[in-house]
Amino acid sequence: MNFMCPVQEQSARCFFDQQLECIMSQPVFALYVHADLSMIENKFTEHGVQHLPIINADNHLVGVVSRRRLNKTLISRHGVDGQVIYSRRMDGRDSGSPVSCDELNRHIREEIMEQQPTVLKAESKVSEAVALMMSDKTDCIVITNILREVVGIVTRSDIIKFINRKLNEIETTLDSDA
Repeated sequence: MNFMCPVQEQSARCFFDQQLECIMSQPVFALYVHADLSMIENKFTEHGVQHLPIINADNHLVGVVSRRRLNKTLISRHGVDGQVIYSRRMDGRDSGSPVSCDELNRHIREEIMEQQPTVLKAESKVSEAVALMMSDKTDCIVITNILREVVGIVTRSDIIKFINRKLNEIETTLDSDA
């Protein structure tokens, strides 16, 4: 038995059938795996993002660094020259000892970077992304092409914006029908 009116049924179909290419963020700002990662905090701020894909020399995805995960283990502050200085977080507090550039790069690559991020294709459905976010407990899904090159990213925020837009469309449709 179907309890949905035609407008509700059409709207529900729009939620489930929408492809990720319509909601993914692009262009994607990425960092190379062998780059100096000490500037990562600046990249988050400069581009207004919370996730940075890490790519190799062939532009293939090798991982993702999230600002949240970075901030759980490291504390950043600005030095006198404006450069970001990192120190380890010990029991939730600043250890006070600055982390060397080499140690920071190693720590980000080996401990903070998600080595096997959740990946989908642009043609994948929003419903697939939501299901993966829930099952994998991830905040972002990297969108790659057949060559495993990063072409977009979908975050929880992108999903919420999409749902909000669809709900506004439904409300407008229902108001115009009344």
